[in-house]
Amino acid sequence: MAAVQPGVGITNPGSAGAPAVAPGVQQPAHSSTHHSSQQSQQDNNPISNVKADIPQLNKSLSNLMKIAAENFVHNAAVDNNGKVGDSTTLHRFDKALEDFYSHCDYIEVNLRLALECSRQHGYSVRYTPIQLPLAKQEPNVLDAQKYGQYANLVKTQIACVNDVQKALLDCAYNISHQVKREETANKP
Repeated sequence: MAAVQPGVGITNPGSAGAPAVAPGVQQPAHSSTHHSSQQSQQDNNPISNVKADIPQLNKSLSNLMKIAAENFVHNAAVDNNGKVGDSTTLHRFDKALEDFYSHCDYIEVNLRLALECSRQHGYSVRYTPIQLPLAKQEPNVLDAQKYGQYANLVKTQIACVNDVQKALLDCAYNISHQVKREETANKP
């Protein structure tokens, strides 16, 4: 196992946050300048971002394995012969590992975003009886629902929230009285 130098930020592959970067370590380039609206729309699509980063992840993994093998062979030669070879040509394993983890974190964040978008769409379909326009191609086109429909939708949702609140209060009341009854029944 290679020793990691202090101060070099290596991220956990399960972390949801952005990877920590050590000074002098290059971040993978995940996006470039875009000249068309189709490309900019793809940048907003997390699945497209994941598909675009998979080849970079493959390259990063292959580079990581190559560097690990080189370091392993060098360390085995040092252990067997006792002489130190030319270690200046060896690449840093921790930098390659950090690059790999940054790609993994980028893919994880985009997959979590795609999952959350899917859940939000499911909730929208389930709890909004009137289909709302998701995106407008032209800002001048008025494809919104009428005010009466919107007001009825809001009233329905408020009534639903009030019903849920009443049910929760009744449940809390019943639980507290049940606990009091059990306490009085257990007293000698």
